[in-house]
Amino acid sequence: SNGTWSIKTKTKKYSYDFKPSGFYDKKITVCAVRGEVKEYKEDVENIRYFPTITPEIKEFDTYTEFTWNSTKADKYRVYRKTSKSGWKCIATTSNTYYTDKTAKSGTKYYYAVKSQNEAGNSSLSNELSKYYLADPTLKTPKSTKSGITLKWKKVTGADGYQVYRKTGSGSYSKIATVKGSTKVTYTDKSAKKGKKYTYKVKAYKSKTYGAYSNTKTITDKY
Repeated sequence: SNGTWSIKTKTKKYSYDFKPSGFYDKKITVCAVRGEVKEYKEDVENIRYFPTITPEIKEFDTYTEFTWNSTKADKYRVYRKTSKSGWKCIATTSNTYYTDKTAKSGTKYYYAVKSQNEAGNSSLSNELSKYYLADPTLKTPKSTKSGITLKWKKVTGADGYQVYRKTGSGSYSKIATVKGSTKVTYTDKSAKKGKKYTYKVKAYKSKTYGAYSNTKTITDKY
């Protein structure tokens, strides 16, 4: 944050203005010798100050990746917690984005970030929460007399699944909602003989949706 750091010696008082970038631009260094502040004559540039600026975490850009504003820090420390556990640093990165690849399906996570430079860490940023649902694994579909049958792997924590389909090189549209966490099959009875279809599935819980599954393409034989 902005502010002024004042240092007083026996003969004069020095004031240095903090800048939002995380640096101050006065070309002077000081040190304490036996409790007394001494002035060095050697000029230096880009002296870091403490604490660093607290970043502001933003909404998820994709299903699993979130971002925050740059504070021109050396590194950023990413923290995560659940309703049953406290904050824990899960990563240190020089980027201003992070993808949580260790999240477990069916768990709500809270995220926050700290800026870090050689002087220390900033305070914790605002929180961002996400109920994590894994993406389903869609198996190879089968063309039967009843229609095209789809199967996928169960997703922990899901209330159900949404099924999407496209014909040929067209665009996807939702064709079904399969309710129930244990129901992992669907038969597309509207498929027509000789048509090529591509399918994908995603899990949902209440108004929270997971990422899309892999895709599978099949030509209806019946």
